[in-house]
Amino acid sequence: MARECFQRFPEERPRSGRQPILESRLMAWVMGASRPRLAMTMIFIITFLIVKIGLATTPTAPRGEFGGDAGPGDEVERCRNELRKQDRGTNALGWAMAQYNLGTTFLSLYWQKGDTASLEAAVSAYQEALKELSRERTPKQWVMTRTNLGGALRTLGELKGDNARLEQAVSIFQEILKGLTHERDPLDWAMAQVNLGRTLLILGGRESAVTRLEEAASAFREALKEYTRERSPRDWATVQDNLGSVLFRIGERESGTKHFEEALSAYREALKERTRERVPLEWAMTQSNLGSTLRNLGDREGNTARLKEAISAFRETLKERTRERMSLDWAMTQNNLGLALNSLGEHENNVAHLAEAIAAFREALKERTRERVPLDWAATQDNLGISLLALGAREGSGARLEEALSAHREALKEYSRERAPLDWAMAQNNLANAFMAVGGRDGGSKYLGEAVAAYRETLKEVTRERMPLQWAMTQGSLGIALFSLGERESDAVHLGEAVAAFREALKEQTWERAPRQWTVTQHNLCAALGTLGERESGTARLEEGVATCREALKKRNREREPLGWATAQNNLCAVLRALGEREGSGAHLEEAVTACREALKEQTRARGPAQWANTQDSLGDALRALGALRRDKALLDQAEQALRGAEAEFSRINANPDLEKVRKKLAKIEQTRRQLKEQPVDAAKPQGGNSSSQ
Repeated sequence: MARECFQRFPEERPRSGRQPILESRLMAWVMGASRPRLAMTMIFIITFLIVKIGLATTPTAPRGEFGGDAGPGDEVERCRNELRKQDRGTNALGWAMAQYNLGTTFLSLYWQKGDTASLEAAVSAYQEALKELSRERTPKQWVMTRTNLGGALRTLGELKGDNARLEQAVSIFQEILKGLTHERDPLDWAMAQVNLGRTLLILGGRESAVTRLEEAASAFREALKEYTRERSPRDWATVQDNLGSVLFRIGERESGTKHFEEALSAYREALKERTRERVPLEWAMTQSNLGSTLRNLGDREGNTARLKEAISAFRETLKERTRERMSLDWAMTQNNLGLALNSLGEHENNVAHLAEAIAAFREALKERTRERVPLDWAATQDNLGISLLALGAREGSGARLEEALSAHREALKEYSRERAPLDWAMAQNNLANAFMAVGGRDGGSKYLGEAVAAYRETLKEVTRERMPLQWAMTQGSLGIALFSLGERESDAVHLGEAVAAFREALKEQTWERAPRQWTVTQHNLCAALGTLGERESGTARLEEGVATCREALKKRNREREPLGWATAQNNLCAVLRALGEREGSGAHLEEAVTACREALKEQTRARGPAQWANTQDSLGDALRALGALRRDKALLDQAEQALRGAEAEFSRINANPDLEKVRKKLAKIEQTRRQLKEQPVDAAKPQGGNSSSQ
C-alpha cells in the first residue's frame, strides 16, 4: 500500500513540512537583522543627539567594529564606566541614554558572537533605559529603545522557543505604531510595520491557525507602501523577502499552490535587487527561502524539476553561508538542503539522495545543539528521523528504523503542545510514521496501535478548518495505520475505520486541488476496500475497490511517477485476485496477473527490494488462485517461483509478518497440488476459459 506522510515544514518547520527553517530576517531592530552593523550605526546617531543636547560626552561604538583596537569586551566596560558617571537623580535622561548605549553594545556583541547571554543583557539595559524615557518627553529615543528591545525579545523568543517573549515583542511594536502615522512619520511607521510583521511571522509559524500569519502579511504590505523599489530598493527587497516568507507559511497550511506561487514571485522580486555581487549575505538568504518554496511546490505537485531547482538554490546559498562565517545560518541551510534531498530521494526512490539528506541533517546538528537553539535542534532531529525512516524502509534496515524512532522521540523532548502546537502535531505525525515502519516488521500490534494513537493526537491540532491539506494527509496516514492494524488482527472494524479515514481525506484531496495526493489516497482506499471485501460476504466492496483503483490509474502517469504507478498496479492486482476468487472468474484473475507483471516492469529488486517482494507476493497469490481454478500445474509452479522470490527477500530484510503470510501461501500451493493428484482431471468442472496464462 502506498504511504504518504506530510513532513516537517522546511525549517523555515522539513515542517514535513516544519521547516524546518524558512528564514526571513527582516529589517531588524533599527532597520534590519540582515544588516547587523546597522544597529551599531544607530549608536552614532544617538550619540550625535546626546552630544548636541549636552547629555553625554563620549561615543560608544566599538573600536574593533569601526576602525580601532578595542574589542567587544572593552566596549562593554567603557559603556559601564560611562553609566557609572551618570547620576540618575540629577541627569535622568543622560543615565537612560547610557543604559541604551550599553544595551546596544550588548546587541552588537550578540551579532558578533551569537551568545544569548548578550541578548539577555541587552534586554535588561533597554528595560532600565525605558524607566526614564517616555513618548511624551523623548519620543525619538523612546521609539528607538522600544524598537531595539522588541527586536532583542523577538530574537530570544525565536532562539529559545519562548512564545511569551514573542508576545511581549508584538505588544511593543503595536504600542509604537499607536503613535505613528504613514503621513507624519513614514520611515518610523514602515519600520515598525516590518518589525511587527516579522514577530507575528515567527509566532504564527508555531500555531496551527493562520490568523497571525495573515496579520503579518498585512503588516508587510503596509510597509511596502513606503518602501518602494524606486525610493528604497534595498529595503523594498527585504520586505519582499519577508512577505514571501509569510505567504510560504500560509501556503503550508492551505490546499493548492496559490500562496506558494505568490511566495515564489515575492522572492524573485527580492532577487532583482539582492544580487550576490552587491549584497552577498542577503542574496544567500533569499536563495535559501526560494529553495524552501521550490521544495514545497515540488512536493505538492510531484514535480522533481522543482526539487532539483531547490537543491541547486541551497547549494548556491552555501557558497556564501559558510560554517566559519555564519554557523547557525549554515546549519539552517544544511537542514533545508537535507529536506530537498529527502523529497527528491522519496520521489525518485533514490537511496543515494536519502543518504545525502541524512548527512546534511547530521551536519546541521553540529551547530544546532539543544542547548543553543532547542526548537531548531528539535526540527532537525525530526527531519533526520524522516530521512532515516525513508532509507530504512528501502534498505529493509531495522537499525535505521529504530534510529528514526529515536530521532522523533528526541524532537518531542522540546516540542510540547503548549509551547509549539503545530510543531508538536507534526512531530507526533512523524513519530506515528516511524511506529508504522517498525510495527510492519515486528509481527505484533503494539507499534501499529501506537501509530493510530499518535495520528489521532496529530489531528487535535491539525484540523480541517485550520490546515485542510495537512488534515487530509493525516487522515490518509491514519487510514494506513488502521488498515495495517485491521490486517494484523483480522479485524473488520479497524478496516472499516480505515475506509472511513481515506474517504475523509478525499474530501480535501481532490484531483483539481491535490492530484498526487488524490491518486495515492484513491489507491489506498482501493486496497482497504479489497481487504475488507475479503472478510465480508458478497462482492460489493471488492467491485468498488476495483473501480476505485481503475479510476486512479487513469490519472497516474507512468513516465512521471513510475513507482507510484507500479504500486497502484499492485493494489489493483490484489483486489482483482480477491474478486476473481470470490466469483470463480478466470478473467478477473488473468487481469490480476497482468497488473502485477506491469508493476514489476518498474519495481525491480535492485530499485526497491521491499516493494519488489510485495509485488512478487501479490503475483504469486494471483497465479496460485488462477492455477487452482484451472487446475493448471504450470501456473502453480509459476506461483511458487514468485512466492519463493518474495520469501527470500522478506527473510533478508527481516520482514517477519510478510514472511509468515508468504509461507502460508506456499503451504496452500502444496495443498492444491495434493488435491489435484487425488481428484481426476475430468472430474473437475472446467472454469474460466483458457487453460494457461503466461
